[in-house]
Amino acid sequence: MEKIFQPYSDPVNLEAIRAVSQEIILSVVPEEEVGAEELMDGLIEDYEDGLITTANTDAKISGGFGNVDLVALVVIPLVVAVLKKFFEELIELGFEKYKEWLKEHQEKKPQLSAKVDQFVEEQYTIISTQVKSTKSKSKEKVIKQTTKIVVKRKLGLSE
Repeated sequence: MEKIFQPYSDPVNLEAIRAVSQEIILSVVPEEEVGAEELMDGLIEDYEDGLITTANTDAKISGGFGNVDLVALVVIPLVVAVLKKFFEELIELGFEKYKEWLKEHQEKKPQLSAKVDQFVEEQYTIISTQVKSTKSKSKEKVIKQTTKIVVKRKLGLSE
């Protein structure tokens, strides 16, 4: 079965994930922007392959990064997971075809927006538990709120 949403392999999806992730990181922890850019493609590719980088572990387990604890380790997989659920469970399209679909289905915006909120809440809990980032725990509320706003804007669901 072909994957509908390929976060890393599809250049359009990859660029969208990069843009959304960078905007969230810049809003939440601007000091991590440079470090996050260096890690971003690797984290997205790993997530597509079913892997997730953890924080506060030895270098072998944390993807060779050593004892890192970056909010980006949560934000980037969160963006990928939310968009993946959105496109595979609700729309069954990628970014390119979605824009045209949305023009014809404007009435579905409120339901889609509510689903984004739900997906962010669910996926944040899953990913933050896997990543074990203590730094992101202190910023949980702002990460979730910013992710909801930025993802909805990227999807054309914001008011």
